[in-house]
Amino acid sequence: MNIYRARTQSITTDEAFTYNVFLDGPLQNIFTIYYANHHVLHTILCRISLWLFGRSEFTLRIPSLLGGLLYMVTILRLCRYSFGDGWFCFLSFALLSMNPAALDYMSLARGYGLALAFFFWAMLEMLRREGLWLEKASFCLALSVASNLTFVFPCAALVLVLTLLLAREGQARAALDRLIVPVTVVAFAITILPLLHAETSSFYVGEKQLSDSAKSVLWIAWERHEVRPLSFTWMLPALLQWAPIAIPAVLVLAAAACCFKGASPLLILSAGSLIGSIFLLILGHRIFRILYPQRRTGLYWIPLFLLTCLLLIRMLVEKNRFAAAPFVGLAVICLAQFASQLSVRHYAEWAGDASTVRIVREIRRKHAFHPKADTKVGTLTWELEPGLNFYRRLYRLGWMQPVERSLPNGCCDYYVALPAEAGLLEKLSVTRIYEDPFTHGILAVPKSATD
Repeated sequence: MNIYRARTQSITTDEAFTYNVFLDGPLQNIFTIYYANHHVLHTILCRISLWLFGRSEFTLRIPSLLGGLLYMVTILRLCRYSFGDGWFCFLSFALLSMNPAALDYMSLARGYGLALAFFFWAMLEMLRREGLWLEKASFCLALSVASNLTFVFPCAALVLVLTLLLAREGQARAALDRLIVPVTVVAFAITILPLLHAETSSFYVGEKQLSDSAKSVLWIAWERHEVRPLSFTWMLPALLQWAPIAIPAVLVLAAAACCFKGASPLLILSAGSLIGSIFLLILGHRIFRILYPQRRTGLYWIPLFLLTCLLLIRMLVEKNRFAAAPFVGLAVICLAQFASQLSVRHYAEWAGDASTVRIVREIRRKHAFHPKADTKVGTLTWELEPGLNFYRRLYRLGWMQPVERSLPNGCCDYYVALPAEAGLLEKLSVTRIYEDPFTHGILAVPKSATD
């Protein structure tokens, strides 16, 4: 499904912006320009992919596809390590790999999926403790941060948890030399050059309240795509209402379970990194006014919370299957909701971009019948500008002027708008010539062109 989506779905605003600024421009842009959507390691890998395999939506998304594959293989091994090969392993693997919010980033050309994969690979190495496991774990954590800077909080929390465990075993020096120093040096080396050009305004996405942050992540985890007949989307208001009570209760229960002798090592790592990331975010907010995660910037909370809950349910199953039955039932409902939200037609946070490629193809078709040099395309919504310019570059449409973000002044050859901006078209003397069947995106031309 990930491969099909990467091959068929239209480019999104954020993907196109990265391409236009960092991938189709000079190489030094990667190291001398910084925006919040510049996921440094992922951008570098995208540049290599385009150089090796040519330019297309699919080749741009190859690093994310590989990240998605690595994530799923790693999650499967984590589940087998903790749950064996029975039905609970299958349920856990399905829950952790089928959440639509996470799945979007297993094919979308952004750094979140790659960061998730490296993060959980580090956790797997910490469980195995084979060979140079500390060095491997530190390297994976550094790559996770370099793939997406928002992962600095869960990665730092995971480093702290493992350091405390090693210190308790009398290996504090090993934690410093083989974990803390390498992860810091590698992450710093990859990200430092672009971050030198970052400004405070570069980090503008987020919430001011932790409760709003948690609700925004819960929202995308539960209701990702359109509502369908067999979905449990109707439960979302109740989930949002009870989240301020239920989530802290789970975290307290997980923390208490970690304190018991013989607690699962994976539970300690999972719950520790989840709780630790929250405390580090609170600390960063209080001291540096860092915003709390909003929607996708808190993506790591979804698999971490699910994994922590699954480990707690497993403990209950082993002690009393009847008492665990209601919680297993909730897990099955959760899985059913995830399955009902799967989509191969669009990426949820950029649903309006799903028609961009079809609109550009329609412009090309019209231009073939009525060729004109310096064709000007105006968009009534700035979100479509990066995608339109992406396809102008990709298809080498030399006859088409670069699309600007400013509202068209009434002298364009084509106008592109989404349904929300359709009212603005009424103020212009235009004729609609195409409406996308899925997004209802609109392509229009001046009435004089149809007279």
